[in-house]
Amino acid sequence: AERRPYLRLGLPREARFLSYASVLASAVLLAAPVATDTPGSSIVGKTVAEVRVFDDGRLTSDPTILELVETRPGQPLSMRQVRETITHLFSLGAFVDVQFSGVPSDGGVRLRYDLIPAPAGGVGVEIRGDLGRPVAELLGPITRRFGTLVPAEDIPALVVVLEELYRDVGRFSSQIKARPGASTGAVMVDIDPGPVARIEGVTVTGRIEREAAVLDRLELQPGNPYDPPALEERLVDYERELRARRFYEARVSHQAIPTQDGLAVRIRLNVDTGAQVTVIFDRDPVPGGDLDSLVPVAREGSIDEDLLEDSSRRIEEYLNRLGFRDARVTHRRLDEAEGLSIVFSVDRGAEYRVDEIVVRGAEVLSAEAITELLAVTPGGPLVVSEVDLGVAAIATAYAELGHRDINVEASFLELDPPAANRDFDVVDAQIVLDVVEGPATTIGSVRFEGATVFSASEMAALVAVAPGAPYYGPLVRADVTAILTRYLNQGFENVQVQVVPRFDETGQTADVLFQVKEGSQILVDHVLIVGNRQISSTTIRDEVTLRSGEPLGRGDIDETYRRLTGLGLFRGIELREFSHGAGNRRDVVVVVEEAPATRVGYGGGLSATQRLRATEGGPAAERLEFAPRGFFEIGRRNLWGKNRSIDLFTRVSLRGKDDVTGQVPTSSLGFNQYRFLLNYREPRAFGRTGDLSVSGFVEQVIRPSFDLFSRGVNAQFQQVVGRTMTGRVGYTYGLNRVTNEQLLPEDRPLVDRLFPEVTLSIFSAGLVRDTRNDPLEPTDGALLAVDVETAFRGLGSAVGFAKTVLQGRFLRELPGEMVLATAARLGLARGFALMLPAIPTFVLTDEGILVQQDGDQRAVIQSLPASERFFAGGDSTVRGFALDRLGDGPTIDANGFPTGGNAMVVLNSELRVPLTGPLQVVGFLDAGNVFDRVSNMRLARVRGAAGFGVRYRSPIGPIRVDLGFKLDRQEFAGERERLTALHLSIGQAF
Repeated sequence: AERRPYLRLGLPREARFLSYASVLASAVLLAAPVATDTPGSSIVGKTVAEVRVFDDGRLTSDPTILELVETRPGQPLSMRQVRETITHLFSLGAFVDVQFSGVPSDGGVRLRYDLIPAPAGGVGVEIRGDLGRPVAELLGPITRRFGTLVPAEDIPALVVVLEELYRDVGRFSSQIKARPGASTGAVMVDIDPGPVARIEGVTVTGRIEREAAVLDRLELQPGNPYDPPALEERLVDYERELRARRFYEARVSHQAIPTQDGLAVRIRLNVDTGAQVTVIFDRDPVPGGDLDSLVPVAREGSIDEDLLEDSSRRIEEYLNRLGFRDARVTHRRLDEAEGLSIVFSVDRGAEYRVDEIVVRGAEVLSAEAITELLAVTPGGPLVVSEVDLGVAAIATAYAELGHRDINVEASFLELDPPAANRDFDVVDAQIVLDVVEGPATTIGSVRFEGATVFSASEMAALVAVAPGAPYYGPLVRADVTAILTRYLNQGFENVQVQVVPRFDETGQTADVLFQVKEGSQILVDHVLIVGNRQISSTTIRDEVTLRSGEPLGRGDIDETYRRLTGLGLFRGIELREFSHGAGNRRDVVVVVEEAPATRVGYGGGLSATQRLRATEGGPAAERLEFAPRGFFEIGRRNLWGKNRSIDLFTRVSLRGKDDVTGQVPTSSLGFNQYRFLLNYREPRAFGRTGDLSVSGFVEQVIRPSFDLFSRGVNAQFQQVVGRTMTGRVGYTYGLNRVTNEQLLPEDRPLVDRLFPEVTLSIFSAGLVRDTRNDPLEPTDGALLAVDVETAFRGLGSAVGFAKTVLQGRFLRELPGEMVLATAARLGLARGFALMLPAIPTFVLTDEGILVQQDGDQRAVIQSLPASERFFAGGDSTVRGFALDRLGDGPTIDANGFPTGGNAMVVLNSELRVPLTGPLQVVGFLDAGNVFDRVSNMRLARVRGAAGFGVRYRSPIGPIRVDLGFKLDRQEFAGERERLTALHLSIGQAF
């Protein structure tokens, strides 16, 4: 039979276990030889007639795989394209081998790629046996050490890694055997973990007080199991206890010596307590200083020499800020019989204060402008470091005006030198600023050399310098960075930019030349997705801004990282670049590590709220109530391989509920405040970049004047507009029922009497602009928001209304890390007229007959139902009032229970001052009110409150305690309002 020439290319067997990253970097692959059955014959260069790809023996039509094939029908067969195809396919990380073959045909050559899948699990290791610990704890270190697949030559090292993992948990007799798999290609590992070793005995080196008690506390009794991680935690706790007793150099460690059979260990416990330390301050006192913070040996649990030197310097800097400019602090160690003393010797010197500021030699800037830049206040302490900062600010201001040779020097003139026989004097000093301005330099011309990719106008738009502007070196260097960034974002990774200023003889004119060496532009060849198992590649590709054939820009890489991280679906994300073939094209491999698809959360806590309660006789009284609460949530991400999610959130509070049916109102406890929320979220809905969420809810809340039960559905679409703005539109359909009302019957709005259970169909929209530097605990920036809601009776709502809320929050960071925060909220609402038929009347005629007559008046309702009216007062509005208690006249009944209104104004301001560490103190001033009608809004009716609070910065956010005082108290039912209101919550007030 005639033998037909064919071509076959693949990896040698020993290379099939290499990770895809190693294969991509392998020069052997790119230089793989071509083998033919018939010497001298070749099919290279012939036209490709057909290309077929088989995945595990089955013909595949997966576009993710097919788009990586460089050999295309109708083109000549090129071995470079074959090698690049194999490189692409290996980069997917899903195959241990890629086989290629070519067979001549009448129309040219038929090509076939055979893909041999990697073992299930992706790590190339199959572990069997009674492991004695979670398999993930074993596979994780293996993957980090050997990569995706374990080479056969690394099997002995794999066994060593596993043996170390078992020794780390106290199993010294484990038996581990590993061998290459016969069919799957995976390394087969059989593990017999053996028993946990028992403690045979303990030897103590060093001095321990009450040795038996300490060993018992450390659970180091003979016969106990040896658990290294747990023992290390106990040793750390014991070491922490020693340091709390001022043994700051205490060190505790242990060694485990296993027996020959590995079933038992002897423990050698090493204890070095060191000397007990006392910190002493000698000579001058440190006025007002927090010595524990200035000398943090107790907090750090150390007396390291570097820490002591830092402490001496810290005390000096603290005294310098108080005006003791010549303060000197030294420290020494004193070994004594009872322990070790660290003695800080403090020499404060004289206290200097600023008398006046004198400016000499300034012409371009006025003395007032220079004094303002210096930022030193006459009458305050003379702080040399602040003067130096001010001098630098003055020099920078001149440099920005083009004065390259500016020189500013500060000197101090003592007006009243300290007397030699007095230890501590206050010395008035004069600050003298000598300014040598020098000539100003302006820019003559701006030119670009070597730039071919961008036009002259495009280059000019990148830079801030312009002819006629002052020459300022940092601004010119910033322009270099801008040019580099533009080129890097266009894939010119080797671009070089230099700036060459040329000054004239006088030094007053500078011609600026930007020299550019562009280098070659790198383009994206393919974008490959690796590591995803449940999340579809399409979902990941939608967030990747890199595209085949487009520049490989740094900006696109950063944006891809940001967008993939924003999905919240991955534990790890890495972008790798691989070049092949032509030097200006690269593959980008997106390597992801998926996070668990299911997440579960639960927790509990205690809330403290000052609330209104009915008392005997009816008047409302403010009471501080504590309520235990708990929540449970479970969610599922990555639904159907997309970035969709569904979450169930539940929350229950055990709260008091007033019982007003009896003669004396009482309160009972029960699970009468709860919330159940089922939410579905779909990002990029309707082919846009916004998110769609659909939720169903059932909840009951207790308000001061009533209980509100709600159930319904909500749909909302949210779209990010630019970097700081977010818009939303939504629709809510639900039912609200008001129960347990505390209001007097005559004070209940007519709409509540007619609709104790009201159906609402609400359309809403909102726009938010947020420039704050931190959404949880901001210190600078602003938030502006507008929300609009409308309900129409023609679209399913029992009542109709329009409602708008405008709000703004503004924060500014002040010197000393203080923060000034202000906020304003305005709520406006109007109910659409609801005409009710007139009520018929009965009239007695002269004949004594009762006759029904139609009424001549019709009732008109323009109020909002209770669930939609505005209320104010509480920890996030006006803090001098209990929850919802703010109001007057028409918005509070005779007993002091709020009825709410159609308009609201709330104004807030507070100053946040850091104390020490995570603590802040806050002083605040709030004002506002609730009005029954928009037309009745009056600034004269605004009520105020002032107070103070404490903030503690915790891992879950700032814990907040505020005490507010009413500035104008009113009387209800003969009783005056309570003066104060206490609030405890988490998060800033606004």
